[in-house]
Amino acid sequence: MGDLKGDKLTYQTKSILDDFLTSNILHTFSITRIKMVTCGFGFVMVLSIEGRVYSWGYGNNGCLGHGNTNSLKSPRIISTLTDKVSYI
Repeated sequence: MGDLKGDKLTYQTKSILDDFLTSNILHTFSITRIKMVTCGFGFVMVLSIEGRVYSWGYGNNGCLGHGNTNSLKSPRIISTLTDKVSYI
């Protein structure tokens, strides 16, 4: 993940933003109403108003919650969260 250096974004951060703008992330959330967003170093989680949690980004140490360490460029529902989630 990129770091902020002064007022300039590093190339890595700019690349991540470009991936976001050109991927199906915007499409996914144009049809899903969002209740909450949280993020960590290199990953994002979104809670829909239906109580589903989506995650994507760097999967180091299993931080995406999908039971593996794979990184994802697009949002994926965390299928192991079978009960409606109210807070992330």
